[in-house]
Amino acid sequence: MKSLKPRVGVIGFGYWGPNLVRNLIHNGECDLVGIADPNESALKKFSKLYPHLSTYTSAEELLEKTKPNAMVIATPPATHKDLALLCIDSKTHLLIEKPLAQSVDECDEILTAASKQDCLVMVDHTFVYNPAVRFLAEQIHCGNLGELLYYDSVRVNLGGFQPKTNALWDLAPHDLSIIDYFTEGKMPAQVSAVGRKHFDNDIDNLCYLNLIYPNNFIAHLHLNWISPIKIRTVLVGGSQKMAVYDENMPTEKIKLYDRGLSLVKEKPAPGDFRVSYRMGDMTAPTISGSEALEGVIKNFIKMTKEEILPITDGDAGKRVVQILEAATKSMDENGSPVTISNLYNNTWLKKVA
Repeated sequence: MKSLKPRVGVIGFGYWGPNLVRNLIHNGECDLVGIADPNESALKKFSKLYPHLSTYTSAEELLEKTKPNAMVIATPPATHKDLALLCIDSKTHLLIEKPLAQSVDECDEILTAASKQDCLVMVDHTFVYNPAVRFLAEQIHCGNLGELLYYDSVRVNLGGFQPKTNALWDLAPHDLSIIDYFTEGKMPAQVSAVGRKHFDNDIDNLCYLNLIYPNNFIAHLHLNWISPIKIRTVLVGGSQKMAVYDENMPTEKIKLYDRGLSLVKEKPAPGDFRVSYRMGDMTAPTISGSEALEGVIKNFIKMTKEEILPITDGDAGKRVVQILEAATKSMDENGSPVTISNLYNNTWLKKVA
């Protein structure tokens, strides 16, 4: 186990990089050795906030001059593979912004290279470290909700258009990583998705995604860049209890409902039954107000110092990309279901204990 503070470098100071840098500095358990960004205005912004830290115009220069043992990649997905391979070649552990890469093949390149160099890869699936999500995961894993039946999410807002991605790849990783965490790495048997391009830019601004699991669990995601209001609501149904998670609520983000129904047969004949409803209490547990990124950075530093697998490791990142890739294929075929086992060999998908 290593005890020295990790030397951490950051690539990218655009949209998400400033949040990661702020949390790295606030953490205090690592030494931030500098950032790299080819954009001069981004470097000026960084220097104004952190004048005592070094800036570089390329990842190569940052790696060469600072010799970090861990790197954070906060750049567009199209750059992830090449930057990750560059860092791995310098034998650094990695935290990579979601999604891990643009394809499963790129994920394989990253993870294979990392394995050969004994480098660990963590993906910034931020919501997995959200205190509300972690509380709900505990309720699921301890059996408080019973058998998991469904996950129904609405993740919509006005805007978010990007030149090289669509609503599916931008918004779905949040819910897919949460589902991956709730199900402990289980993969759906079948994926279907439909999207629509309402503007002249050949980019899907809206998507409806369905995931069918072998154990009768089902997930539905509504993803939309052209909603008049911002909604971040998840319904999770279990055989014993149900939960509502509303990220937009200032308090009571999680509400647990001791409610449900069951079918009571009145006669032996098939189809004869009555419905019994259970209308129990609603509870709103107190949830920590700590920032999710604080948890991300804590887990990243722990991974780097102790050289242990993080919660959202490279395989978790690959599973998310695999579903995104299958959903993209379904969208290209106007919603035709895609069977996961027909696309990939899933022997690697069993989550490491």
